[in-house]
Amino acid sequence: MNSSGEVIGTETESSGTHVLLWTSTSATPQDLGTTAALIPVMGLNDAGTVVWSSYSSTSFTGSIYTATGGVKDLDTLLDSSGAGYTIQSGSAINTGGWIAAVAKGPGGGITPVVLTPDP
Repeated sequence: MNSSGEVIGTETESSGTHVLLWTSTSATPQDLGTTAALIPVMGLNDAGTVVWSSYSSTSFTGSIYTATGGVKDLDTLLDSSGAGYTIQSGSAINTGGWIAAVAKGPGGGITPVVLTPDP
């Protein structure tokens, strides 16, 4: 839960696991998307930005949701310094937009990373 009273969570149905965002202005949660399976690593900041990790039958994917940009793959946020890396999870996000994540590197190794917003 963030300081605005927003809450993130999941719901599993036959169609998959849904990532949900509840806001203080809506009694019905907003469905941010369905994944084949969800790794319960999620983060929510005071701006309402959500990060999480999902798993399909072939790969892990880190995702981000913003009210203005919708849902995106965290890989789309990488600049040239992230060449060869694949973001596999987003686990936390602070009020400055910095994201704690896990990436698969060019050599196949797994490493913790911090994604920072453009200045």
